[in-house]
Parts: sequence; C-alpha cells; structure tokens
Amino acid sequence: MWRAIGTRKSKGLGAIALYNFTRMQSILTLDLPFKPTLADVRTGNNGAALHAAQQWVGELTENSKDEASERFVLCWGAAGVGKTLLSQALANSSSAVRSIVRLSPADDVSAFETALNADAVMVDDVHALSAEQAIAAFNLYNQIRATAHKRWWATSRVPPSHMTGVLPDLASRMAWGLVFELLPLSDADSITVLQAQAARLGFELSNDTAQYLLLRLERNLGALAQHMGSLNHYALTLKKPVTNHLVQQWYATRYLPSLQSALL
Repeated sequence: MWRAIGTRKSKGLGAIALYNFTRMQSILTLDLPFKPTLADVRTGNNGAALHAAQQWVGELTENSKDEASERFVLCWGAAGVGKTLLSQALANSSSAVRSIVRLSPADDVSAFETALNADAVMVDDVHALSAEQAIAAFNLYNQIRATAHKRWWATSRVPPSHMTGVLPDLASRMAWGLVFELLPLSDADSITVLQAQAARLGFELSNDTAQYLLLRLERNLGALAQHMGSLNHYALTLKKPVTNHLVQQWYATRYLPSLQSALL
C-alpha cells in the first residue's frame, strides 16, 4: 500500500519487489551483479508506483518537454521496502538512451555540482545528506526545474515534513512533486515473492518452508533475494532437491553459528 503526501493524491501501492529471477541462478553462482530493470519489478498490491516509474522513464526516453508531466518524484519508506531496488531498475531502464547520474551521501559535493550535465538525476537517501550536500542538491533541483526535459528522482527514509537534518528549502521543493510512501510487503505477498524467486531458480518452495524462512531471515527484499540464491547454490552444491529438511540444514549451517557467536 502507498499513500501520496503533499499536493498530489493517489491510492494503493505495496512494497517494491523483484519478481523476475530468470537470470539469478547463474548470477549467484558466478557472483555477478544482477542489474534489474523495470521489467523485473512488481508491486505487492498495486502497480501505481511502477506505472509512475514507467512514465518517468518513457518521458525521459522521448525527451519530453511537456510542462504538465511530473518530472520530480520522491519515494520514502523504511529500509528494505524496495526504494533502492526501484531506483536501480529505473536507472538501468533509462541509461541506454539517456545519461543518468545517481548520487548519495557517499558522494562529494562536487558530484552534485556537476550533475546538471545529465538528463536525469537520482539521489538516494536524501534524508542523510550533509549540510553542504543539501545546499548543492537544492541548487541542482532548481536548475533541473528550470530545464524542461530534465528529471529528478529521490529516495528517503522519511517524508519531506520529517527531514529535520536536511535544508528546509530542499525538503519543501521535493514536496511539490509526487511523494510516495512505500510500506513493507505483507507476509502473504512476501511468500509469493519468495516462491516466484524459487520458481525462477528452478525449484519449488512450499508455503510452510517460505514461512519458516520469513520467521528467521531479514525481511529486506534485497537480502531475501540473496538468501534465496544462497539456498539454491547450497542445493546445487549438494546435488539435492530443495526440501524442508534441506532448508533447515542450510539455515543451521549458514546462519545459526553466526547468531550463536553474536550472543556469546
């Protein structure tokens, strides 16, 4: 589910999840990076956020100068709901046709100052920008707004009204555009995502086994994808099918020792 904050009103959106894992088996065995595109993304309950992202990419691809189109989007929510995943998919879907710069608190201020040369700017974790970065981002936002075909996409842990550590003017600017809250997937949706991942990897995951994993593993969507890849690799290494017993054996081998050590 999502709800729109600020000047725009919308309805219904689940957390963002990877749903197409056709390439994941070889990727995890060879330790190659998985590069999701919007074709790999699904939402828990509603496709509105994905639709907004597709429109953002489509108009960027067409070099749209339509003043009525929404060029500024902020997605916020807790860790693990899919903000970074959606940003990655958005960048990968657009980079073949337009130049995109992705920024974060890890970048130097100079990176913000030179980003206007790109067709689109994406800023991850905007809530965590330093004072200098926030000023540079504010100036960049205004420059983008003054250039009809350029676009802005940002992610945050909190909505603009709660960005106490960020330049107030930058927070208020981001509230002008589309602002979406992404909420975690429900257990039922999480199980569906895990089973879809398993199917793409070539094995079946029962409801009971999926629930077993959800109760013990981190709910972060990226982490769950890695866990499923690790489970698949474990089964391939042992040349055994993925059964409830093998899943429990994998968990006991890979995760219980580290948990026990942490408690000592």
